[in-house]
Amino acid sequence: MDLSNLSFDLTLIWQLLPLTVVVGILGGLFSRITLYFVQKLIINSKIKVLVMALGVGMIVAFFNYLSKGQIAGSGHTEVLQILNSQSLGLDFVVMKFFAVLTSFVSTLPGGVFMPSISIGAGIGAEASHFYTQIDTQVIMLIAMIGYLSAVIRAPLTSAFVILEMTMSLHLLIPALVVALIASFVSKQIQHQPIYEALADRFSKTV
Repeated sequence: MDLSNLSFDLTLIWQLLPLTVVVGILGGLFSRITLYFVQKLIINSKIKVLVMALGVGMIVAFFNYLSKGQIAGSGHTEVLQILNSQSLGLDFVVMKFFAVLTSFVSTLPGGVFMPSISIGAGIGAEASHFYTQIDTQVIMLIAMIGYLSAVIRAPLTSAFVILEMTMSLHLLIPALVVALIASFVSKQIQHQPIYEALADRFSKTV
């Protein structure tokens, strides 16, 4: 999607600071909760793995049923809908958050990158109601970058991937500031980055 026509006044970073802190907190909580349950649910038995997969699948299927199919998959379609001003509501954000969390703590292979972007987009869409003086799509981009950075704790990657995906590299400076702040806030909640922590935990079980 081309959002190259968006403009951003650097002074508005301060106005968006509360949103940046919120997505930083949510991303940090996601990582901390995930790592807590991963540590508790690491299993080596094939039977237990199958039971875990069935249980997690049922939970995600339940959320998917409630959302009418919106929380299944990577979230790519939902991101495009949200960026095109089709709000999916706060319930989408909540259900997607817990569905992704449930999938990730299963200890089975899965991804968190694109689902995190969709959650950030949803948060931005809801937050835009409180920022009527700022372009809605700018708010969504900021929330996407901030939440992804808070989850994976890779500010540069989070900023560049989303800016390139939306063709809005002219927003690089505010994006980097937001990514760094969100990552810092997340670090206060979960010190070790999620991928690094997961690698350490799984290496100890091999």
